[in-house]
Amino acid sequence: MKRSISCGWHSMKEQLYILILLFIYRLFWGYFMYKFVKSAVVPVLLRYPDQHAGGSGLGRLLYYVEGQFALGSDPAVQHWLWMLLVLSAARLLVSPFIRAGLLHELHQERKGERGMFFFRACGCMGFR
Repeated sequence: MKRSISCGWHSMKEQLYILILLFIYRLFWGYFMYKFVKSAVVPVLLRYPDQHAGGSGLGRLLYYVEGQFALGSDPAVQHWLWMLLVLSAARLLVSPFIRAGLLHELHQERKGERGMFFFRACGCMGFR
């Protein structure tokens, strides 16, 4: 057990650049998705009729009807939805390459080879 843990720590030390790369990738993805969603959701929520500010059930109903109408006809909403779709598709396309490079690195290390196989694996799979 102790030997497996020490081998794991040694492996992590040798592949520290992958950990840093994954951390930066997830940090940037989370930050930009947060800002992107915030730029669309906060203005919409500011228009929501507040119960304590004298908003009525009719005001909320009109808010929902306006939202349904905007989804079908407002170009800004459609642009935002297309951008969300494109960003999600980009993540779905990039993530498997990163995971494949990481698994290739672990496989090469298990064979006893050393080096930066992560970048070579991503390059072989067309991610140059």
